[in-house]
Amino acid sequence: MTHKEACTDCGKPPPSSDTDHTLISRHGWRVSRTELPRGGYQFAWRCPECWKVFKDLHSSDAIPPSSRSQPTGVGPSRPPAEPQRGRKS
Repeated sequence: MTHKEACTDCGKPPPSSDTDHTLISRHGWRVSRTELPRGGYQFAWRCPECWKVFKDLHSSDAIPPSSRSQPTGVGPSRPPAEPQRGRKS
């Protein structure tokens, strides 16, 4: 299977890959989606070089949390709250 979408920004064709997951995990390509005003989504594929520029130019709010890089071992800024248990009357 060959991915047919070229890089949105530079037009570079993607390398041949078996799946989109392979394109992302082995070749460093990224896909972002934008919600369209009348419903639905527009998807934009970017090569690793253009993704870096895109990521650097946009605020962290514009990039979905799943696409943000976090160093390994970094978790939430505070521990999760303890589950609340029923009170005894």
